[in-house]
Amino acid sequence: MRYEVLIALVVCLSFMSSIVPEDTADDQTGLLGHVVAYGPVMPTALEDDIPPVTTAALDGDIGDNDWYVSAVTVTLSSADGQSDVDGTWYRVDGETWMLYSAAFEVTGDGAHEVEFYSADVLGSEEAVQTIGFKADTQTPTVVPGVVVEVGCTYFRYECADETSGLAFSEYGLDGGSFVNMGNSSSVSIPIATEGEHTIVVRIHDNAGNNLSSTVTFTVAPEPDDSSPLALYVGLAVVAAAVAAVAALLVIKRKR
Repeated sequence: MRYEVLIALVVCLSFMSSIVPEDTADDQTGLLGHVVAYGPVMPTALEDDIPPVTTAALDGDIGDNDWYVSAVTVTLSSADGQSDVDGTWYRVDGETWMLYSAAFEVTGDGAHEVEFYSADVLGSEEAVQTIGFKADTQTPTVVPGVVVEVGCTYFRYECADETSGLAFSEYGLDGGSFVNMGNSSSVSIPIATEGEHTIVVRIHDNAGNNLSSTVTFTVAPEPDDSSPLALYVGLAVVAAAVAAVAALLVIKRKR
C-alpha cells in the first residue's frame, strides 16, 4: 500500500513539473511559476461596408461641340480603402457584361454609353456608374452639278451629314472670297459670266469634319438672235410650220 501511494505521488509530481516552469516569470502576470490557461484564438471577421470606387477615362481625338472624331479608348481604374478589389465589370451600349482586364476601344459613329462597377473581396459591390460620349468620324457628303436653264446657268450642290449634322457650307468662285451659305442642304448659285469657271465647295459638320470639292465647268454663250444662223433657223421653223398648215388644208379638201 505504501509503495502504491508513493508511486502515485511521484507520477503527480512529474506531471506538475511538466506544466509549471521553474524559475521563470509568467509574461502576463509576472508571478513565478504561475500558469495561465489560454483558449483557442478565433480570427476576427473583417467588415467592409464601403464599396470600391471606379473611375473612367476617355482618350480620343476631340472635334467641335464635344464630339470625338476618332475611335475612343476607355480606361477603368478602381480602388478600395478597406480591402482588395475583386474585379471590375463593364458593358458598352447595353451589350453583355464583361470582366475588365485592360483598356478597350469603342468604335462606330453616334452616341455611346459605357456602364461599369467594381466589387471587393468581402462582397461589397459598387453601384453601376455610367459615362457617355458621341463620335462622328466621317466627313460630310456633297453632290455638285451644273444646271442650265433658259437665260441662266446655275451651279448647284446637295450636301448632308448623317451623324452630327451640317454646320454650314461655303463656296469660292474663281479664286474669290468664300461665301457662307448656312446649313442648308441644297444650294443654288447663279453664274452669269460666260466662259470657264472653277468653284470650290467646302462642307463643315457639327463635329468639325470638313470636306472640300472643286469643280470646273464652262458657261456657253447664248445664241445671238440677230446672227445669220439664228435667222436661218427661224426661217426654217416658219417654213416648216407653213408646210404643215398647207398639208392639213389639202387633206381637208380631199375629204
